[in-house]
Amino acid sequence: MVELIKKNEVRQAIVQLPLLTTAKLATYEDWRTAHVLLVTMASGYLWSGKQSDAPLVLPRSVCIPLVMVSERLGMRPVICHASACLANWHLIDDSQPFSPDNLELNAFTFLDSKANQWFFTVTAQIEKDFAPCIYEIVRAVLLSTHEKLHSLNTALKSIVTCLDNASKTMTRMSEHLTPKEFFHQLRPFLWGYNEGSLKERGIMFEGMEDKGYFKYGGGSAAQSSTIQLIDAFLKVQHTGGIPF
Repeated sequence: MVELIKKNEVRQAIVQLPLLTTAKLATYEDWRTAHVLLVTMASGYLWSGKQSDAPLVLPRSVCIPLVMVSERLGMRPVICHASACLANWHLIDDSQPFSPDNLELNAFTFLDSKANQWFFTVTAQIEKDFAPCIYEIVRAVLLSTHEKLHSLNTALKSIVTCLDNASKTMTRMSEHLTPKEFFHQLRPFLWGYNEGSLKERGIMFEGMEDKGYFKYGGGSAAQSSTIQLIDAFLKVQHTGGIPF
């Protein structure tokens, strides 16, 4: 994808693709991988050019299998956190621990720099840092109803440790990604179908005109179910934002 973007040939290459089939997808992992690959092609097709000149129609070669895969998974046919981050990495060295330095993306790479990879691998590490909170939050709620204060204190300390670890990981983002790179170069590929020139109408899927225009928002780390769980537990209120 990176080389095609450099040559301004992404759209031409995708238009020339045959209709992709889902016939050989067997496992859940196959279907998740297919979703990542298809939304990578969709985002590259739409946003590899000028943001004010995105195509209004997504070619059938991509959109038809994307809808089939999305319906199978119960997901939207658009880039999302669950695909771009959670289902989009592998260990570089299996003998080394999970860390941003030892992760590589499977797809959704558009920039000819480490910035693209780094954003998602650091975010994956943050998700791992947060993961123990899922158990500890449930444990804390149950313990609070039984007035087991000592055990409750232990659970709360574990939650604090998770948050501290995630905060430390977040500070690593600036090692290989600047705010300017994220905002101007990477972020547009996460837009989905309701930004730039698609903001008013959205996008039409070729061969599925009867479904009308799709106007789904794209990917955001705010879609993380773990972060939302922590917010709910701590009763964090968000106001003035747009839904995702």
